[in-house]
This record gives sequence, structure tokens and C-alpha cells, in this order.
Amino acid sequence: MKKRFRFEFECNIYTVDVERNGNEIIVDWKGKSYSVTLLPEEKIKEKPLEVERPNNEKAKVIRSAPIPLPAQTTTGLGEGYLLAPMTGVIKEVQVVDGQSVEQGQVVLIMEAMKMNIDVHAHVSGVASEISLRPGDNVQANQKLMKIQ
Repeated sequence: MKKRFRFEFECNIYTVDVERNGNEIIVDWKGKSYSVTLLPEEKIKEKPLEVERPNNEKAKVIRSAPIPLPAQTTTGLGEGYLLAPMTGVIKEVQVVDGQSVEQGQVVLIMEAMKMNIDVHAHVSGVASEISLRPGDNVQANQKLMKIQ
């Protein structure tokens, strides 16, 4: 699921489309795609890293802010199920059956590749069919809950 972001950097305004697939981020800008692989926190160095920008200037990057992993949903027939973005273990379920949630709200936290992943509600509505408990293993694209 692509999202469009608009931001200011060094007095210039940029609009980019961003898509995340696991630990890979694909950024589309001016008709070109740039792929970035996210590193685990323990591999990020505190000293600046020099990177090439599209206009061949050097830019210094110290850390990037984490981007929430978009949750996937089932398609067709308005099923409204929130799907696991990847294989992992449930760490914390933050909602209960019948609870109202807002789009973008963190509804559960899972662990994958030794990282905590926030899973966000894909729509506003009422959460139901929640049978997960901390410690449960889930597979990628497994139904986590229904939100309608």
C-alpha cells in the first residue's frame, strides 16, 4: 500500500510515494524508484553516514525515524479483516472485542526479527473477532481481527 508524503528538506519541498514491504522501503520520486533496506537498531551507527542524493550531492544521515508498518486488509466483499504484515509473535493486544478504534491507531504489537512492530487499524470502526493472546505465533497475511 503506497502512501504519499510531502516534506521539507533543506528549504525544498518534496512529494514522494512510499511503500514498505518488510524491511524494504521503496520511494518513488520524479518517476524513479529508490529502494532502501532498513537496518536493525543495533546496526545503526551514531556517526553520520554519507549518501548520494539524486542530484549527486552528498547528504549526511544520522538516523531515520521509524515508519509505521501499514497493516494489510482482505479485499473483496467488505470483509474488513486486518492481516498480519509478516510472520512473528504477538507481544501485546491493545484492544478488546467491541472496542471502537480510529484509523491509524495501534491495535497490537508483534515481534518479528527481534523488532517490535506496531500494527495499525486500517479503518475506523469496531474491533471484533479478536482471539490472539501475547505469545501466539502468527503467519504473514493471517487474519488478526475484524474492524468494521
